[in-house]
Amino acid sequence: MGAAGERIARPSIWAWEILNAVGVVIKRQRVPADRGREFLVQFSTLNFRIDRAPQVTDFPRLHELATKYRLTSYDVAYLDLAKRFSLPLATRDSDLEKAAASESIVVLSK
Repeated sequence: MGAAGERIARPSIWAWEILNAVGVVIKRQRVPADRGREFLVQFSTLNFRIDRAPQVTDFPRLHELATKYRLTSYDVAYLDLAKRFSLPLATRDSDLEKAAASESIVVLSK
C-alpha cells in the first residue's frame, strides 16, 4: 500500500501482467496451481487503483509519447498514468526513467 494508506495507482495493463506472471510460473511448474490461486486471492485484498483502459481518442497522444522516447506501449502506460495524475513513477528501467525526467515526473528507483 502507499504511504498513509493511499492507494497505489497502476495502468490497466498491469492487471494482465500480474495474471500472466502467475500463469507463467504455474505453467513452468515453479509453483502449483493452488498456490497461484492463493496468491491471487491474497493479492486481491490489497489497495491498488487500476486506471481505465485508454480510449481510442488517446492513441495519438500515447503514440507520440512512445515515439518521442522510443518506449514500448507498455512503458508508455506507466509514463502516461504518472503524467496525467502527477504521480511519482517507480521503475528500474533506464529508458523509462529518462522519459519521466524529461516529462518532469519524479522517479522512485532502486
